Amino acid sequence: MNNSRQNGILRTTEPKPAKARAMPMINSDELFKGAREVAGPITSATIATVVIFIPLAFVGGIIGEMFIPFAITITFALIASLMVALMVIPPLTSFPVSGKAGIPKKDPWYQRAYTFTLKWSLKHQAATLNSVKGRNTQH
Repeated sequence: MNNSRQNGILRTTEPKPAKARAMPMINSDELFKGAREVAGPITSATIATVVIFIPLAFVGGIIGEMFIPFAITITFALIASLMVALMVIPPLTSFPVSGKAGIPKKDPWYQRAYTFTLKWSLKHQAATLNSVKGRNTQH
């Protein structure tokens, strides 16, 4: 699920305040302080997504039989993702990373292609819009 990946990404990219990011070794107090800062938004986003699936439990008939397992699966997956993001990822980020994992010197080819295409599209907005103008017509 997209939301479960976002929980993990938020927890690994945002748990450290700016002061901790500048230091080579992460202070565990600052790590958990940063984790507490993003716990609220992650929890509220997950709860909002779970609440969307609650009405599916009350759908009747054959459609309800199809959607109830789906709603239950999504709900439990999101709750499990939230628990991992809140309880597992913060302690794991305090482990030191080996020196081999560094910033790559050169972007991968797909990143360079995407960057080039994005910059070109933003410079030539009219051409970009005209290239997709007639493609959405119904036959």
